[in-house]
Amino acid sequence: PPARRTAHGPASAGVVFAIALAVRLLYLVQIHAAGIGSYLRLDPLYYHQWGQRIAAGDWLGTSVFEMSPLYAYILGVLYTIFGDGTWTPQILQCVLAAIVCGLLAPVGRRTFGKAEGVVAGAAFAIYGPAIFYDGQVMKTSLEISFTSLMTFALFAASRGRDAPRPRWLFAGGVLLGLTALMRENILVAAPIFFVWALWPRRGRTWGKALVAAAALTAGTLLPILPFTVRNAVVGHELVLISSLGGENFYTGNNEIASGRYTPPPFVRPDPEYEHLDFRREAARRAGHPLTRREANDFWFREGLKFITGHPVRYAALLWDKLAVFFNDFERPDNYSYYNFARFASLLRGPVLHFVWIAPLGLLGIALSRRRWGSLAPLLITLAAFLASALIFFTQSRYRMPAVPLLCLFGAHAAVELVSSARAMRWTTLAWSIPALVVLTLFVRVDPGNTPLFDAQNEALVAEMYLEAGRLDEAVASYRRSLDDLDALPMAGMPALGRVKANAHLGLARTLLRKGDRAEGIAELRQAARSPRPEVRFNSLMLLGVLIGQDGDLGGAAEAFHRAVGENPDSFEARMMYAQALDRTGRRSEAISQVDEALRIRPQDAEAHRIRDALTRGGASR
Repeated sequence: PPARRTAHGPASAGVVFAIALAVRLLYLVQIHAAGIGSYLRLDPLYYHQWGQRIAAGDWLGTSVFEMSPLYAYILGVLYTIFGDGTWTPQILQCVLAAIVCGLLAPVGRRTFGKAEGVVAGAAFAIYGPAIFYDGQVMKTSLEISFTSLMTFALFAASRGRDAPRPRWLFAGGVLLGLTALMRENILVAAPIFFVWALWPRRGRTWGKALVAAAALTAGTLLPILPFTVRNAVVGHELVLISSLGGENFYTGNNEIASGRYTPPPFVRPDPEYEHLDFRREAARRAGHPLTRREANDFWFREGLKFITGHPVRYAALLWDKLAVFFNDFERPDNYSYYNFARFASLLRGPVLHFVWIAPLGLLGIALSRRRWGSLAPLLITLAAFLASALIFFTQSRYRMPAVPLLCLFGAHAAVELVSSARAMRWTTLAWSIPALVVLTLFVRVDPGNTPLFDAQNEALVAEMYLEAGRLDEAVASYRRSLDDLDALPMAGMPALGRVKANAHLGLARTLLRKGDRAEGIAELRQAARSPRPEVRFNSLMLLGVLIGQDGDLGGAAEAFHRAVGENPDSFEARMMYAQALDRTGRRSEAISQVDEALRIRPQDAEAHRIRDALTRGGASR
C-alpha cells in the first residue's frame, strides 16, 4: 500500500523529544543518587583519561591511534570548558539522543505515515538499553546519534527515482565520516552508499551522478583526513583512523572465537593492556618487532588464514554471530545493563527491550519490500551493522546504532498488522503473524551464558556495590562469586584464574575499607597469586604498604621487590621499593632503585630530592 503521509507536524516530534529527554535525565539522577553515575572501568575509563590528557594540553599524542579518537576529543573539549565531571558528557548525550527520538517522528512520517513516525520515536524514547548507554561516559551513545543523523540526512537526499541532492549527500557524508571516527565499522557501508549515489536515475546525466558521488565522498573524507594526517605526522605511518581493526578481526575469527567477545589467551581484556599484548604477540610470531600498522595488518592476515583454512568452522561461527546479534540478551561489554538495573528503578520499569523491537523490525522490512529502492539509506545502514557483526563479533552496544532504524520498520509492521486486521486482509496476516512468532522465538533463544560468566558478573556487581559505598553487599557478592568460582574446574577455563584473582583483589579492597585489615591482607595474598601480572602488581603494591604500616619492614621490601619484578617500568614501584630498602638499612640498594626510577622520570623533582637525602646519609622521607 502507498505510504500514509500527512503534513509536517512538529508538535509530535516535540512531544517525543520531551519524553525522551525527561526519561534520560531521570535515569541520570537515579544512577548518580545511587553512587554509580561516575563509575568508570575499561573503555569508559580509558576514554575519560584520554579526554583528561587532551584537556591538559596533549592534543596530538605520540603514536598512531589504537582506539577510535573522536569521542576522546569531544571529552577533551568538554573537560576543558566545564571540568572533567561526568555530568556534562552524559547530559550532552541525552540531549542528542532525544533529538534523534524526535526526528524519528518526521522521518517515519515521510517513510510510512504519521502513526509510524510517532510510534517509532516513542519506542526509541523508552527503549531501555538506549537509556542505559546514554548515561555512560562512552562513545556508544554518540555512535547511535551520529549514525541515525547520517542515515536521516542520506534519506533526505533521496527523492524516489530522482537523483539524490548533493548538499544532503555532502551532509550525510560528513556524518558518515564523524561516525567512522567513533566506530570504524560503519565504513563497510561507504562503498555501498557511493554506488547508491552514483546509480543511474531518471533524467540524470553521468555528470550529475559524478557530482552526487563526489559530494558524498568529499563529505566522508572531510572529518577523517585530519586524523589520517595526524597519524602520518605523529606516528610516521599511514593509518586511516586507528590500528584497532586487525585486532578485532582476529578476535572475531580464530580457533576459539564465537559470536561473543572471546579474547585470545595472550590478551588481557583491558584497553590499557590489550593493544600492547596484541603487538607483542604479533612480534613474537613474526620473529621481529612490528609497528602498529604492521601489527594491525598481521592480525588481519591471521584472521584470514583461519577463515580460508576452516571453512566449515567459519560457517558455524557466522551463524553463531548472527544468533548473538539478534538475541534479546543484552550482552555486556564494559558494563551490564542488568547490573545497572539493580541500582536504577527506571530500567526495571515499563521500558522496551530488544525482543519488542527486533522481530517487528525484521517483519517491517519484509512488509516494505516493494519500497526497498526508496528506503535504501535505511537498509544500507542496517546491513552495514549486521555485516560488521559477522565480520568481527558482537556485543549489545555494537548493534545499538541499528535499533532506531529497527524501530522505524517495527512501527510500520505494528501499524500494518493492525490495519490488515481491521481491513481483514487475511493473506497478509496469514504469513506475517507466523513469521513474527518465529522471529520472536529466535530472538528469545537462551543466550547460553556459562557458570563462569555468571560468577564473573557477580564480582562485577560487587564492584558496583563497592563504588556505591554499600560495603556489606559488596562483600557478600564477592564471596558468592568466589564460592561459585571455586566450584568450577580449572581445566579448559584459562580465564578462571584471572577472574578469581580479580575477585580476591576486589574483596580485599572492600574489607580494608570496612576496617577488616587482617582479612583484607589475607585476600591480597590470594590475589598476588594471579596468573595476570597486572593483578599481581596491584596486589603486591597494596600489600607492601599495609604490612609496612604494620611494622614488617622486611616483608614490605620483599613485596615491593616482587612488584618491581612484575612491572620494572613502574616509577611508583621503584620509589616505594627504595624507601622500603632505606628503612631496612639497605641504603646503597635504595639509591640504585631511585636511579632506576629517575631513568623512567628524569625530571621528577621529588625523586631527585630523595636521592640527595640518601646520598647525604639522611632518611629518604
